[in-house]
Amino acid sequence: MKTEFSPHRKEHTKTVPHKFYRLKLTFTQKIILVTSALTLAMALLITLSLWQLSSDVFSKLERELLIRNVDSVHSQLNTSLETAQNLTTQITRSPSLAVLSALEPAPSETRSEAATQLTNTLNTVISTSAASKTSSIQFINIYLKNGSVYGSLSPESLPYQDFEACVSAMKACGISDLDGYVPTCWFDFVSFQGNGSSGRCLVGMRFLYKASTLEKIGVIVVGLKQSSLEHIFKNLPSRIFMVRRDGTVISATHSSHVGETISYMEELLAYDSSGSSPIALLPDGSEVFLYRLSGGASWLICPIEENMLDRDSTVSQYTEKAIYFTLAAVALTIFLSWFSSKTLTKSLIRLKGVVQRVYEGDLSARFQTDQHDEIAYLGVKINDMLEQVENFYKTQERDATEKQNLELQLMQSQINPHLLYNTLNSALWIIRQKDTEKAEDLILSLGNFFKLALSKGNQEVPLSNEIGMIQYYLKIQNLGRGKSFHLEDQVPEEWRSLRILRLTLQPLVENAVIHGFSNYRDDGQVTISVQADKGRHALTICVEDNGIGILPEDLDILMEDLNTYPPTKEHKHYGLYNVEHRIRNKYGRQYGLALESEVGDFTRVTLNLPLSSQE
Repeated sequence: MKTEFSPHRKEHTKTVPHKFYRLKLTFTQKIILVTSALTLAMALLITLSLWQLSSDVFSKLERELLIRNVDSVHSQLNTSLETAQNLTTQITRSPSLAVLSALEPAPSETRSEAATQLTNTLNTVISTSAASKTSSIQFINIYLKNGSVYGSLSPESLPYQDFEACVSAMKACGISDLDGYVPTCWFDFVSFQGNGSSGRCLVGMRFLYKASTLEKIGVIVVGLKQSSLEHIFKNLPSRIFMVRRDGTVISATHSSHVGETISYMEELLAYDSSGSSPIALLPDGSEVFLYRLSGGASWLICPIEENMLDRDSTVSQYTEKAIYFTLAAVALTIFLSWFSSKTLTKSLIRLKGVVQRVYEGDLSARFQTDQHDEIAYLGVKINDMLEQVENFYKTQERDATEKQNLELQLMQSQINPHLLYNTLNSALWIIRQKDTEKAEDLILSLGNFFKLALSKGNQEVPLSNEIGMIQYYLKIQNLGRGKSFHLEDQVPEEWRSLRILRLTLQPLVENAVIHGFSNYRDDGQVTISVQADKGRHALTICVEDNGIGILPEDLDILMEDLNTYPPTKEHKHYGLYNVEHRIRNKYGRQYGLALESEVGDFTRVTLNLPLSSQE
């Protein structure tokens, strides 16, 4: 459906139009009232819900932090225990140990040499572990089944005197089923003093086996320094316990808890057997983190409720500050709403009304204001363009009906009321959002765009003008609609002064934005390049986009429409059509547009133009 315009221009003056009615509330007052009401409502909602919301958030964050801390301790502790175990593996492979543990006694010289080699091996392992902050070994003792004892610490300094004493100690601590293979068990925490050293160590034991029968021939007792565990726990404020099967605490974040008994260990072990989650729920409703450590003889336990901080004071302070900030925001919002609405929206609303009337077909609409800002400047330029459009309409009334409709569509595309209306709407909302710098940039870009589009009525303009208008058009799209379209300008400097028909490139770029990028991508790129053949006096300007492309069957229909004159009622490509036929009317039918496209890749429009010898 074509829009009919009245050729009769209404008289207008420079004064403010008569007000046919007066509202009880002005637009500025409405903005202030609505904004203030919304802000107050938000303040009330925040006040009523902030306590519960902040409490839940803090609780969730604190719980997540606790889970990560406990997971980290569990991982580091397992790594420390496994590293200490791996360091003792070379002892089990020592040939001297095989000699000393043999049931048949070897010659005394052989045993003496083997004992010396074994002692050297033990010292090497201990010195090697000293470089590790989390796996530093204090002592290693070996108790053989044949009654021999070897190690870095005197047996009198430990509660384990021989092989049988070690087995008994493991059974007493709840480690059962010792008949088969038993991994390294970390199950005790002992104090010692002797051989010039003293301290407390986490004790682990691993059996020595006869290779052919897996018969137990001895046990290695390893003491891990207390400082190694303290290094793991030192940055953790939570209460965490390392507990053996009978509930005795053998290590903790606070040394005062060592030796205490966990009363609910039986319930935890029953839960651990289900193996579903690291969080165990006790019969009284409390939750406990439960991790089984390397070797399977001890567990890492962290009571959740005991480690959750008292959040009431923190939440109260947070809520109080939030209320203060909200009240300050209400006052500031009322002031800024009044100030910005009064100073910025007056001219813009009038200009929007003019554009709306033009969009509806009234070319007699004129912008009138007593302001002297960028919006007023834009309004004056729009008035000038409307004057030219109206005069053009009167001139073209003498032409044939179909040609008149075609040229009218051309002028409508020059003014592009859709672009005006949508851009001014965007500017209005940006101003309401208090981003006046962005709104000013948008309005200036729109004014410069129409200034170049007008070009003082010249039909031919420098190629640089067309490129500049495209840049302003893309900037308007980016600022007003949140896009990030980009122009790749590959035009050499020597061809930028080349004169071409006005508004031949911009409609192609607009077509790419509307049909190539819309609902497909927000960061499209348009590339403009120029090639000249001075020998054939031919010039080609290429406009390419990386949009969605055109289906082959649709491309065939489009090319058929471009070659149809006059255009049919179903015609939808007035921008391309006007460019094509203006070029043909100006230079001849051998010139015009060529289209190429790949779906999902690109669309390329090539303008074939003549090149004069002067150019």
